[in-house]
Amino acid sequence: MQCQLDTIIAQSLDALTSAASGDSLFTLKGVCVQAAKYHEGQVVFAKKVKKALAKDSAPALESVRRQWQHEKSDLLSADPAWKSYFTGGVDMGEQLSRMWGEPPRGTMTELME
Repeated sequence: MQCQLDTIIAQSLDALTSAASGDSLFTLKGVCVQAAKYHEGQVVFAKKVKKALAKDSAPALESVRRQWQHEKSDLLSADPAWKSYFTGGVDMGEQLSRMWGEPPRGTMTELME
């Protein structure tokens, strides 16, 4: 799992760098911000899972998913860039669930209701 996470984190960081076109996240505007924040959310979520796995492998993904939804759900009422950040984390959780053979927890639409 750790090796898979390292690969996923590296891929997400590459996608983040590409979305930012090498610029600082603080200087991006418009759609570029939303794309970059989405990938940033993926990276942060995956790193949280990796850290949780180092402590206890069994509940790591579910624990991070619950924490993400609890702490970050207020972002849904924020600007579109933060919604993208939240969505990136949710999508990463779903990707990891599928990869590790766990049942899906819900769609982004369900979480936003």
